[in-house]
Amino acid sequence: MIKYTIKQAAELANVSVRTLHHYHDVGLLVPVHIGENRYRYYGEADMLRLQQIPFYREFDMKLEDIARILDAPDFDCLAVLQEYKALLNVKGARIRILLRTIDLTIDGIKGDTEMNVKDLYTGFSADRQTAYVED
Repeated sequence: MIKYTIKQAAELANVSVRTLHHYHDVGLLVPVHIGENRYRYYGEADMLRLQQIPFYREFDMKLEDIARILDAPDFDCLAVLQEYKALLNVKGARIRILLRTIDLTIDGIKGDTEMNVKDLYTGFSADRQTAYVED
């Protein structure tokens, strides 16, 4: 079994050692082994679990909710990754449309093309706009 020190795990995951200490303190990521020297060591399963945390944080989930999901007996990492991929593909497509809208607006402001007022709003969803009004 490959074991990573807390420093190695932090560097690989692009998080701070302090973050890993916090995850341990709240029970979100408990190291596979704690040495006699009190050093924390993480295995491959821990590293995979650590990868899941920023995915859920990307969707503004709280750490306690993430822990509950990851600890659920029916948690299926493969299914979750496939779902993330689908959600990110949708989000990516929306971002590409919004970038195109920005490009058209910039070109219109600069006078490079004639601005079509309808193009100013391409990519903005009515549902999202309604949600923003309710905030």
